[in-house]
Amino acid sequence: MKTSNNDKIAMIFDTNQNAKSKTITVFPSKGIYLTYADVLNGKPLDDSNFEIKNIKERFHLLNITIDSEELNYYGFSDGEVFYINVLKYSSAKYYAKIEIIEGKYYIENVVYNPNDTIAMGAMFGLIGVAIASVASDSSVPMLIDCYSGRPSLFIK
Repeated sequence: MKTSNNDKIAMIFDTNQNAKSKTITVFPSKGIYLTYADVLNGKPLDDSNFEIKNIKERFHLLNITIDSEELNYYGFSDGEVFYINVLKYSSAKYYAKIEIIEGKYYIENVVYNPNDTIAMGAMFGLIGVAIASVASDSSVPMLIDCYSGRPSLFIK
């Protein structure tokens, strides 16, 4: 079953949510996580109906029951590696492999387009949209604070 609009989640941790711990020091257990609070509380969903597809180090979660890609989960773990949804931080839809460095998620390559199409359209109309649409995406490293969800891009 595809995730309904009612089940879509915010990516940033809400400090009002109950959590056993508000820091991450080890990779979460195997499974799928709807929210960051689920990660902190160690409450994954069963992942037996899903498989991970790796396309050039951009990971996709496929629901094999309905042959559909799932894009609305906070993240998932295969038991050895944790992957988080970078849609909120990126101009592409995929899950990224993370490392944990002092309470922060480190992602080596996040697809980032410095020429935001919406902003260009607002400032320059259709010409701005055309300019932004031909600008290429680039990959940059990023840190995400595990507590606030605040990203830091390392732009050259």
